[in-house]
Amino acid sequence: SGYYILNTSCSNLNDTGIVIGADNVVLDGNYKILDGNKTYNTSGILVERHKNITIKNLIIKEFCYGVYVANSSDVKITNIALEGNDCGIAMLNSFNNMLANITAMDNYGVGLKLFNASHNKLMNITVLNCKYGVILDYNSNGNTLRNIKTSNNKIGISIEISHDNIVFNLTASNNSENGILLLGSS
Repeated sequence: SGYYILNTSCSNLNDTGIVIGADNVVLDGNYKILDGNKTYNTSGILVERHKNITIKNLIIKEFCYGVYVANSSDVKITNIALEGNDCGIAMLNSFNNMLANITAMDNYGVGLKLFNASHNKLMNITVLNCKYGVILDYNSNGNTLRNIKTSNNKIGISIEISHDNIVFNLTASNNSENGILLLGSS
């Protein structure tokens, strides 16, 4: 546990940038840059099996996953810019998390993806120029999406096999195939 401040930017990393390996951690990126080199299966920040984590004030570029969160709860990700990653943020098997004030642009695959991730709050999210903007997939139930803007993606927002999600103030513009796609969801 503890409060950590990133004091310098890191560039051309060929492995995962930061692994958060404990509960009750605050990582303040201090508006620095974590920059990978597009190496397969790397993350700018990795959180697995932990709770009460805050990640804030950071620019994350050119990793496979900008932020990868799995089997975790009470994770807050705020004031993050994600650029040139394959997936900006991936959240798997995780619940009661908050993503706020996130900009994901020019990510090759997905801006933000939740898979089997329930009861999360996504607020003030902008996704531009990605293949997929925001995906809620496979039992990502009971999430709240508020003030989400997707533009110039193939699909703006996709909600697949997920239920009871609440969406407020969504803007999906200039997405080439679908602004909003619902598949097997209610």
